Amino acid sequence: LLSEFVAESMQGLQSIEQDLLTLERDGGADKELVNRVFRAVHSIKGTGSYLGLDNLVSLSHRAETLLDHVRSGTREATADVTDAILGAIDALT
Repeated sequence: LLSEFVAESMQGLQSIEQDLLTLERDGGADKELVNRVFRAVHSIKGTGSYLGLDNLVSLSHRAETLLDHVRSGTREATADVTDAILGAIDALT
């Protein structure tokens, strides 16, 4: 189960790196793109929680919170925001 989780998570994280760069360019205007990135991070958090990977859950929760602010429109997907999320993704990989 753990090896499947790692493989799926790595695939998801690699695919959202480009999405984050696009998000930064459009400031989060593409809501479907924001939702896609949010779902990827949310899935990692949820499965990590199920597996008891507390550090992974904590880090992905922080990235998820930033993405949720972008989704709700309370924050723009600025370079600082996307850099923080990219940093979290780097740490998760």
